Amino acid sequence: MTTRRDFIKKTVAGTAALSLGSILPGFGSSRYQDILGANEKIRIGVIGVNSRGKALAQGFAKLPDCEVTYICDVDSRALEKCQAAIHKITGRTPKGEKDIRKMLESNDFEAVVIATPDHWHAKAAIMAMQAGKHVYLEKPTSHNPAENEMLVRAALKYNRIVQVGNQRRSFPNVIKAMEEIKSGSIGKVRYAKSWYVNNRPSIGTGKVVPVPDYLDWDLWQGPAPRVADFKDNFIHYNWHWFWNWGTGEALNNGTHFVDILRWGLGVDYPTKVDSIGGRYRFQDDWQTPDTQLITFQFGDEASFSWEGRSCNTMPVDGYGVGTAFYGETGTLFIGGGNEYKIADISWQKENTDWHDFKIDFNITNNTYRLTVDGEVFKDTPYGSWIPSAAIPSDNTTESSPCEIGMIKSLEMGHSWSGWWQCIGVDDIVLTEGDWTSEGPNETPTVIVTPSPEPDSDVDYIEDFEGANTEQNIKEQNDGWSYDGTSDSASHINLWVGNNLSDSNSLRFASDTWYKTMWLIMNVKENFIKKKTESGIDTETATKDVTEYLNGDFKLSFDAKFEQQGTDGTHEQYIRIKGSDNHAIAELHLMDDKLGIIALNKDKTANEFYEIKTIDWSKGNKEWHNFAIYFNHEKDAYMVEVDGEILKGTSYGKWIPGGSESGIGASSHASLGTIESIEFGHFWSAYWQNMCIDNIALSQYEPTEDEYEIGSITIKNEHGGTVLAKGNSYSAEVNAIGGETADTQLSWEYSTDNGVSWKALESSTVPNDATHIKVSVICTSTDGKTATGEAQTEIAETGEVDYVEIVGENFEESDKETEILNQKNGWSLSGQSYQAKVGTGFGGTRNSLRFASTASNATNNLRLDLVKRGATFETNDKLYLKFDYSFGLGSDEDTVNSASLAYIRIKDTNNKAFTTISLLGDKMYMSYYDEAEGKNKQAVIAQGQDVTLDIWRTMELYLDTEKNKYCMLIDGKAIRVDGTGWFIPSDTIVTGIGKPNEVKGIGAIEIGQENSAWWENTCIDNISLQRYYLPADSTLTVSGINPVNGYDAAKKIVTGGSVTAVPQTEESTILSDEIYIWEYYNGSDWVEMTNIIVPENAEKVRATGKFTDVYGQTAQAFGEAEVSKNSAPAISNLKVTGSVESGQVLKAEYTYTDADGDEDDSIYIWLQSRTLDGTYKEISREKEYTVKDKDAGSYIKLQIIPRDNYGVCGNTVEYSIEEGEDTLFNRVWKKINIPSEPSGSSVYLPESDEENGVTLKWVSSDNSIVSNSGVINRPLYGYKTVTLTCTATDKDGNTSKKTYTVTIKGSSGSSSGSGGGGGGSSSGGSSGSNVNIKHVAAAPVTSWTDDESDNNGTGEIINPVKRYFNDIDGGEWYASNIFELKKRGIIDGDDDGNFRPGSMITRAEFVKLIVELLKIKDNEVECNFTDVDKDAWYYPYVASALKFNIVNGMGDGSFGTNLNIKRQDMAVMAAAAIELSKELDGNGDLSEFIDSTAISDYAVEGVKKLTNAGIMQGSDNMFRPADNATRAEAASVIYMIAEYLK
Repeated sequence: MTTRRDFIKKTVAGTAALSLGSILPGFGSSRYQDILGANEKIRIGVIGVNSRGKALAQGFAKLPDCEVTYICDVDSRALEKCQAAIHKITGRTPKGEKDIRKMLESNDFEAVVIATPDHWHAKAAIMAMQAGKHVYLEKPTSHNPAENEMLVRAALKYNRIVQVGNQRRSFPNVIKAMEEIKSGSIGKVRYAKSWYVNNRPSIGTGKVVPVPDYLDWDLWQGPAPRVADFKDNFIHYNWHWFWNWGTGEALNNGTHFVDILRWGLGVDYPTKVDSIGGRYRFQDDWQTPDTQLITFQFGDEASFSWEGRSCNTMPVDGYGVGTAFYGETGTLFIGGGNEYKIADISWQKENTDWHDFKIDFNITNNTYRLTVDGEVFKDTPYGSWIPSAAIPSDNTTESSPCEIGMIKSLEMGHSWSGWWQCIGVDDIVLTEGDWTSEGPNETPTVIVTPSPEPDSDVDYIEDFEGANTEQNIKEQNDGWSYDGTSDSASHINLWVGNNLSDSNSLRFASDTWYKTMWLIMNVKENFIKKKTESGIDTETATKDVTEYLNGDFKLSFDAKFEQQGTDGTHEQYIRIKGSDNHAIAELHLMDDKLGIIALNKDKTANEFYEIKTIDWSKGNKEWHNFAIYFNHEKDAYMVEVDGEILKGTSYGKWIPGGSESGIGASSHASLGTIESIEFGHFWSAYWQNMCIDNIALSQYEPTEDEYEIGSITIKNEHGGTVLAKGNSYSAEVNAIGGETADTQLSWEYSTDNGVSWKALESSTVPNDATHIKVSVICTSTDGKTATGEAQTEIAETGEVDYVEIVGENFEESDKETEILNQKNGWSLSGQSYQAKVGTGFGGTRNSLRFASTASNATNNLRLDLVKRGATFETNDKLYLKFDYSFGLGSDEDTVNSASLAYIRIKDTNNKAFTTISLLGDKMYMSYYDEAEGKNKQAVIAQGQDVTLDIWRTMELYLDTEKNKYCMLIDGKAIRVDGTGWFIPSDTIVTGIGKPNEVKGIGAIEIGQENSAWWENTCIDNISLQRYYLPADSTLTVSGINPVNGYDAAKKIVTGGSVTAVPQTEESTILSDEIYIWEYYNGSDWVEMTNIIVPENAEKVRATGKFTDVYGQTAQAFGEAEVSKNSAPAISNLKVTGSVESGQVLKAEYTYTDADGDEDDSIYIWLQSRTLDGTYKEISREKEYTVKDKDAGSYIKLQIIPRDNYGVCGNTVEYSIEEGEDTLFNRVWKKINIPSEPSGSSVYLPESDEENGVTLKWVSSDNSIVSNSGVINRPLYGYKTVTLTCTATDKDGNTSKKTYTVTIKGSSGSSSGSGGGGGGSSSGGSSGSNVNIKHVAAAPVTSWTDDESDNNGTGEIINPVKRYFNDIDGGEWYASNIFELKKRGIIDGDDDGNFRPGSMITRAEFVKLIVELLKIKDNEVECNFTDVDKDAWYYPYVASALKFNIVNGMGDGSFGTNLNIKRQDMAVMAAAAIELSKELDGNGDLSEFIDSTAISDYAVEGVKKLTNAGIMQGSDNMFRPADNATRAEAASVIYMIAEYLK
C-alpha cells in the first residue's frame, strides 16, 4: 500500500512533470526523473477522457514513473479513443469502465485524475477519497460553494492529497512574473485585472433527440438535477453554459486568471464581490452570462476584476486573454500563455534628468536629422537623414510627405495626460547649420529608385513634375477623373510629390477601410493636350494621336504598391481601357500575387495568370516597371514586368485583347483604340495606396517571335488533369512563336516524391509511382526547336471511373482565410454576411457556413470552379455532388416567408441553370420549362419535411451533349411535370429563361435574399467529376425476405422470391432496368414468368440490361444455387415481466425448424390505447422496457419465426394488458417507497412471504441511502438516489422495479463549517463531522431519548429529541448542544430558546467549563475587582482561578461581563484539559494568515487546541479577536468532553 508520505514524494514529481511537460513547450519529463529515485510507479485512473481528460491521461502515460491503468467515461467513443491513445504511447491498454462506482472498487490505482464536466468534480473527488484514492482535480473544484466545503472536509477526514489543475502556477515565466511583482519591479500593486474574450457562436435552440447509443445519459447527469429530455446542443462542450452542469465562462476560463491575480496581489479571500452581466449576444438556450464583469475587494488593501466576453473578441491592451498588474512605477502584463512583459512608467514620478536635443534641417534635400545627448539617431529606414513629413493633428501614425519650407514654431503638448504630467524646456537656440565635420550636404539614403527616365524616343510622358499636376488631378482636369462605389470617392487621397523617392510621383490612396474606388487618366486626351501645347492645332493633334494609338506601341509606367490589409480582402488593379470603356488588359494584385486578368483559352471567361510575388506590406519602397506592348496586326498585347515577358497564358505571350468593362468580365473584343488607364482599389485597407510615375508611350519595332514552349498539360485517358495509379496518360503541348512540325515526348516516373526518376515504359501509371514527368522537344516547320518539361503528382486511388475535377471538404486549417481573401475562385458580395469554416455548426463535421448578419440583406458567396482549375471538354458528362443544410437563424421554429436561402448551380457563362432554395415552408428546385418558356419550381420538401439544420446530399448529372441534367436529393431523383427527371439545362435568367447550351458547371453560388437575422446555408464535401458508365458487369442474385419484401435473404429457397443488383459504380443512376429470369430444373434452363422460385428449381439466373441517365447501355449476368428449405415455427409463446413503468418484458417460446437452422426471429412490439383499437409498432427489440407513457395501454407482441437464412414461418402473437394480475405486479403494489423520506431511514422490505418472493435492494449511492435503507443526509442541498429492487420467485424468475427518492440536506444554511456567523470555531467543522449521524436525523417528526444502536450497524437511526425551540436539529451545532443539555451542562432561557447566534460572556463560558469538569467549589474565594461574592458566577470564577484555568485581565479584574474572544476561549479550554491530559503545543500557526494577530499570551493555547482538533479556523483564518457565539462555545465544551473520554 502507498502511504501518504510516499504518495507526496511521487506526486510532487509526477504532477510537476505533467503540468510542465505536457502543457508547456520545451519542458520534458526527463528533468524530473532524478527526483523520483527508486520509488515504484504511481498508478493512475482517469475519469472523464473526452477532451481535457484524454490529454491529461496521455501526459501521465508519458511519465516514466507513472502508469495509467484505468480510465472511465460515460461516452464509449471517448473511452475507446483514450484506450487507443494510451496503448500507442505505452503498448498497454488500460481497463475501461463507464461507471465511476465500479471503477473505484478497483485496487489497480492509487490516484485519480478527474476531468469531467463541472457538476461531477466535487462528487467524483469525494467518492475517490472515500475509496482511498488521492486526487488530481481539474478546475473548477466544484459546481458551487457548498460542494467546495464538503470537498475540503473530505480531504481532511480521509487524509488524501487533492491537487487542483491551476497549471499556470507551473509556467516558468509566470513564476518569474510573480517574482517581479514581489520584488517591487513595478512598485506597490493595489489593483489588477484579467479578461477573456472569444467569439463563441450561438448554441441555438436544442431539439429533443434520442440519447446516442454511445452515451449513458443518466450517468452523465450524475449528481445534477435530472433533465429528462436529451437535446442535441448539450454535449460535449455546451454543457458549460447550462447552470445544471456548468459554471459559465467565469469558471471555465476565469478560474486560471483569478488565481494569478490572487497570487500576484498576495491576497486570499475577498471582503466584497460584485458581478454584473448576462446573456446578451444571442437568444438561445445558453443560460450563463456571455458578458460578465466581476470585481473583488480585499478591504482597503487591494482589489481586482475579471471581465469575460464570450461573444465579442475586442482585445484589452492588445491581448485577447490576459492579466494586468498596475503598480506605482509600471504595469506587468501576462498573456494567455507562458510570457509576460513590463511597461515602465517610472517617468511619471519626479524625474530630474535633463536631455539635450538637436535637430538639423537640410532644406535642399528636404530632410532632417535628430541628435539626442550628443548621439545621432540612425535607427530609421532612411538612416540618419529622414524625409520630412506632415504629421496629422490627431497624432496618428499615418503621415503625408511635405517640403520643410520655413521653420515657424515649436509646439509642446500632452496627449491624454496624466495628473501633473509635465515637460520642462530650457535653452531654446536657433543657429545656422554647419555640418562641415559631418558631411555638409549629406544626402539621405534612398532605399529604391524608380526606373530611369524613358529614352529620348518616348513620344509622350507624364512624370508628375508639373507645378499644377496635383491640382489638375484633384480638380479632374486634363483627362483626369476619379470616383467610387457608395461614398468611396470622399475617401480618396491624392498626392503628387517626392514623398516616396527622390523624384516626384503620384500617390493614390484610400483613407479608410472597405471601399472600392478608381482614378482614371485619359491618355489619349493628355497626349492630345501635350501636342497642342507644343504648337500643333487640335484637329491635327487629335488625328495624329488616334493613328498612334491604333498602331503598334508600348505603354510603360513605374508603380509601387503599399499597405496590404490584414483583415478581409484588399486588392489593387491597373486597367487599360479602350474608347468604348471596355477593359483591354488588366494588371491585378491580390494578397501578394501580381498577375493579369485575361481571357481563357475558349475566350468565354476571364482567367488569372500569375506573374510574380509582390510585397505590398506597409513601408514597402519597392518600385516595379511595367510595359504593355500592343500589336494591332495580331489583335493582341504582351506584358513585361521588371524586364520579364509573361508567357504562361493559354495563348503564350501574345494575349487576345479585350473584355467587357469591369472585374470579372469575360467576352472578347478587339484592341481598338487605347484611350485610358484606370487605377483602382478594391475593398481597400486603411491608407492602402499605389504610386505611379513615368507613364510613357513609345513606338517599338515588332520583332520575330521566338519559337518556344507555351504550356504543357498532362492528362488522363478521360481528358482530365487528375492522374491516378493505373490511368493512361498523355500530354497536351502548346508551342508558340511558330508552326510545330514535330513533337517528341519522353516520360519518367518517381517513387520517392520527385527525388529520383526512372524511365516510364508502361502505358499506364505504375502502382508505386508518386509523380510522373514528361520532357518535350518541339520542332517548327522552319527547323527551330523548343524544349520544356512538366510533372504532376499521382493520386493515391487506383483506376478511377470518376475523374475528379474539383474537390472541397473544408478540412484544411487555412480554408477560411482563403475564402475571406477571395482566393482560388472564391468571391464574396453583399451587405452583411459572415463566411465561417469550422465545426461549430453542422454537428462535428468541418464545413463552410455562409450566414447573413442582418435582417433583409442580400448576400452571396461564389465558388468559381473554372478558376479552381476545372476544364470542360466537348460533350462532357459531369457529376456534381455536395452536402448542404439550411438554417433559419433568429426565426426559431417559424419560417420567414419573405426570406430566401439558396444554392445556385451556374454554367461557365455564370448563368444559373438550376437552384435549390428555401422559401416559406417549402424547399424548391428551380428550373426552366422549355415548353412553357418560363422558370418553374419543383417542390423538394414541404411542411414537416422541411427540417432545418439537417444535412442533405445533392447530386447532379449533367450531359452537355444532350444539354440535360438530373438532380437527386438524398438519393431521390427530382421529377418535374412534362419532362420527368431528365430536365433541359436551359439557363435561368431574371423573369424568362431562354434556351442556352450549358458547356460545363462553372460555379456554385450560395446566398440569401431578403434575409432573416443569421439565416445561413452550410455546405460541405463538394466534388465535381467526370462520369463514365462502367463496362458490362455482373449481377448479384439473392433471395427476397418475405417479411417486408425488401431485405435480401441469406439464401434462395423454393417458393421464395429473387432479386438482382447490378455491380455499377455507386453514383450510377439507371434510367431503365430489364431482367430476364430463368431457372434450371436439372436438365434445362426455363424462363420464369415471375420472380417466385418454382419447387423443382435447382438454380436461378438473371440477365440484366440497363441504361444510365445518358442513354448508354450495358449488360450484366448473375447466377445462384437454390436451396430446399422448410419454414420454422414458434409455439408456447408467453411474455414474462411486469407491465409497470421501468420494467422489462421478455418473450419465452419454443422454436422448431426441420432443417436445424438457427433462430433469427423477428420481434414486433405493438401498442394500442384500447383493446379493440389500432395497434402501432413501438419496438423491434427482443426486450421491451415499459415507459410512463404506456400507462393504461394494451401491449401486444408479434413474432415472425425466421431462420438464419431468412426463411420465415407463420406469425404468432401474444397480448398483455398493463396492470395485469401477475405475481410480480401483486408484489409491487404492496411496496410503498416515499419520494422524500423524512426520517433517518426508509423501509425496504426483504421479502413478500405471501407471494413467496425474495427482495434485494441496490442503492445508486450508498453514501446517502444504504442498501438497507439507512439515510445519511448531505449537509447541504439535496441528493437524488435510485433504489432498484430485484424480486425473485421460487422458480428463479426475476423482475425489477426502480424507485427514486430525494434526500434533503440536514442544514438550512451554509454556515456549518463557518462556525455560526462569527467564523469557524471548534464547533464548526469538528462537531458536524463527529456527529454527522445525529445531524442526519433532521427533519424530525417525533421525539425520543432512545438513541440505541437499533440495527447493529453502529449508526443511530431514530430521530433526535428537540430540546430548544430555536434549534431544529439539523444545524451543524445541534447535536453538540443537545448532548450537553442531556448531561445537564447547558440550559436555555425561560422561553425555551438557546440563542445559538448570541455572544457568550467570559463568566458564562467559565461556568460551562467548571460544570463539565465538575470542579465547582463553593468555599473557595477570589479577589477580582469585578466579581461580586453574591453573583451567580462567583463560585465558578473562583473555582476556575483555583485550578489556574483563568488569570484575569491584568488590571485586577476578570472581565466578567465582557464577551469572550476566541483566543481567550482557547487559553481557558487548554488549561482545563491539561488538568488531566497533556496537550501538544509544538508547531506553528502559519496555516492561518492572521496568525500574527494572536496575542502572545494566547499563542500556546491556540496551538494546543488546534493541534488537538478542538478548535479550527476557516478560510485560512483563526480570527482570534472575534467574539465567540453560544453555539461555538457549546461545541468547544462538547469537544473537550469527547477529548477527555
